[in-house]
Amino acid sequence: PAFRRPMENDPPALVTASQTLTRSQLASATGKAANLIQNLGLSRGDLILFALRRRPELVIGVLGALRFGAVPRIASPGDFSGLGNARMAVIEPEEKPAIDAIREDHPDLWHVVLVVRSAAPFTMGAGDFLWDDYYAPAPERFDARGAVPPIPDLVAPWFAGEPVRL
Repeated sequence: PAFRRPMENDPPALVTASQTLTRSQLASATGKAANLIQNLGLSRGDLILFALRRRPELVIGVLGALRFGAVPRIASPGDFSGLGNARMAVIEPEEKPAIDAIREDHPDLWHVVLVVRSAAPFTMGAGDFLWDDYYAPAPERFDARGAVPPIPDLVAPWFAGEPVRL
């Protein structure tokens, strides 16, 4: 994803082997993710399962969910045991057949979002979306109101003013 230019004296907030996002860039990205969640019709307090590898979209998505007021649940790719009554699952593309196989057992699951650039090798059904289809055009600004759900350990450094390191 494209991120806005860093401001002067803008400390790192997300550090990976291949990129670093500053606090303002990460704030912009989480605003877009919160808008993605809102645009898909979720409500505050809804559960979102993030079954992703440790990648920027995981941190951006979890922080965006918190900013929106949803409850993020983090799992390893392919681990859908925590799906429960989740309204949305954000998954790796190779896990699409596995979640399709159990989807009818989870009537509360409205949306499956694949973190992939192209849907060519996948059969997309009702409620299936690509991250970039909704993330890229979403506004950066999101005004959060209400209580923040519990903070997952993965993103706790962000709230302490430290960078999240993947």
